[in-house]
Amino acid sequence: MRRIKRSDDGASLVEFALVLPVLTLFLFGIVQFGIAYDRQQSVNSAAREGARIGALVDTPLEDIVTRSAESYSASVSPTDELTVTVRDDGGVVIGVGCPGGSYSATPCDSPSGIDQTDEELMPCGDDPQSAFIEVIVSTPYEITIPFFGVQNITIDSEAQFRCE
Repeated sequence: MRRIKRSDDGASLVEFALVLPVLTLFLFGIVQFGIAYDRQQSVNSAAREGARIGALVDTPLEDIVTRSAESYSASVSPTDELTVTVRDDGGVVIGVGCPGGSYSATPCDSPSGIDQTDEELMPCGDDPQSAFIEVIVSTPYEITIPFFGVQNITIDSEAQFRCE
């Protein structure tokens, strides 16, 4: 009787081919999560810096937006998609620093177009002891994971400080 020798040489290759997509998915997911988390921390920092500088009396809207963008760009580049919204303690929008350097009194993607506002507006007005300023910073981000394609999300953060 003859024995047939069975070879397992190709089994590991087949197993690797089956596991590779899952490993790739996990690897890219971990990397993309890390990048998104870093971006979230940068947006948090930008909101805090904008609110901190905006809490000072006689700080114009332009300085708040500039300081937020500078804080954000210290760790992330580019900043051309950054949106900075400044509100008072009643939730009323004082001004919005839109992508591209324009200023608006309404959200930047408003269907009515950009309603320009004065970038010299000062959020902490005449009675700074009883007022708060809130700065909301947001930016779009694309998550790219193989087999799932590109997912667009918005990363945002808000910070609130009492006017000084």
